[in-house]
Amino acid sequence: LRGWYEADEIAAFLAMIPQDRRGTILDVGANVGTHAVAFARAFESVHAFEPNPVAIAQLERNVALNRADNVQVHPVGLAEQAGQLDFFLTERSNFGLGTFSQHDQYDVPLKK
Repeated sequence: LRGWYEADEIAAFLAMIPQDRRGTILDVGANVGTHAVAFARAFESVHAFEPNPVAIAQLERNVALNRADNVQVHPVGLAEQAGQLDFFLTERSNFGLGTFSQHDQYDVPLKK
């Protein structure tokens, strides 16, 4: 809510990127947009990729609330080849637990 999540890590990352190299950045697995919103303040454009349909609404809301007009949200996952896969979630509220894998990875079952 207040931009504190991984704030130190984001600041350390940004400190390594020279100003003249801050054109476009990709946020792959953008979740609810913590990094995308922070990157919007430092880069000319941000492409945020997120396949989780539940997280997309929150991502778009966070981008709008922060007036991050240079963030383009892409509601897809990225992979080495094109295709369509089922997406699985858990009943937990952590959107980061979504996966394309059909194998249970957590201590709760996955739901398509």
